[in-house]
This record gives sequence, C-alpha cells and structure tokens, in this order.
Amino acid sequence: MDPKKMNRKRFQVAKNDLGVELTKLTNASMDLNSSLEKANELFDNMLKNIKDRQADIVKSCRKLENQYGEAIRVLDDKPNASGDESGGENELLPKGYAEDVKKFVTDCRDSFNGHGVIMKNECSAMEDLFKSYNNMLQVSIDELKNREVVIGNLRRTLRCKLSIFGRTEVEYSDSK
Repeated sequence: MDPKKMNRKRFQVAKNDLGVELTKLTNASMDLNSSLEKANELFDNMLKNIKDRQADIVKSCRKLENQYGEAIRVLDDKPNASGDESGGENELLPKGYAEDVKKFVTDCRDSFNGHGVIMKNECSAMEDLFKSYNNMLQVSIDELKNREVVIGNLRRTLRCKLSIFGRTEVEYSDSK
C-alpha cells in the first residue's frame, strides 16, 4: 500500500491497525528474546551440570585405576608407597571365601569382567546419547539461524516501510 495515495480516512484506519499490529509484534519480539535468554541460562546450567557429572565420573575412574593398581601391586608382591601392608581399608574375607580363596578369586574375576562389559556398554551409550543430542541440537541451531535470517529480512523490510509511512504521516500533519 502506498501511503501517499491514501485518503485521510484510510490513512487513519491503517495507522490504528498498524498501531495494534506493531504493539503485538513488539510484545512477541520481547517474549521471544526473553525466552532465548532464559533458554541460554538453562542450557548453560545443564551443560555445567553435565560437565560436573563428567568430572565426577572421571574422578571415580581414576580412583578405580588406583585400586586396580593396588591389587596388582599386591599380586606382584611389591610394597606400597607408604610401606604398609594394605593401601586401603583392611577388610576380612567373608567366611565362605576365607575357606576357599580360589572361589573368591574366580567370583572377583567374573565380577570384574561383568563390570567391564557394563562400563563399555554405558560409555558407548553415553557417547551415542551425546552424539544424538549434538545432532539434534545442531539441527535446532541451524533452524534457529534460518529463522533469525528470515526475521532479520522481515525486520529490514518493515523498517523501510515504517520510514515511508512515518514520512507520510508527517506530510498529512503538515497539511492540516
């Protein structure tokens, strides 16, 4: 619509309608920006929690590595760094195992094998989960960037049309 060719009545109607639409557009734009800010804060907290949880898991892995090392040290008949008998807490074998060390060793070995399978599966599942979320998030970010470009183009078009409309209103005001 070319505002210069509008009569005064149509111009007033368009001005009122434009006021309503621009108010709704401004509010929707502010709501979107607020949602983006809140989402960024939420994502930041989630990523910090993931990072902290990963650090806890790595710390547990290192502790487990040390415990494996201590058990290997005992089997190699090497003293630990402090020269004590045991590097950890002294726990006695349960009665059933105290009488049959071979059964204890077999059960431990089987347990460790099972733990290894579980750890491998869980690490693989975690990696798959992260890859899946990474792919999903990348698609979402790409879509968001596309929407940003489209909205930016619409914003520029509207800004130009508002400039023309604003100059027309001034011309009508001056001609009163």
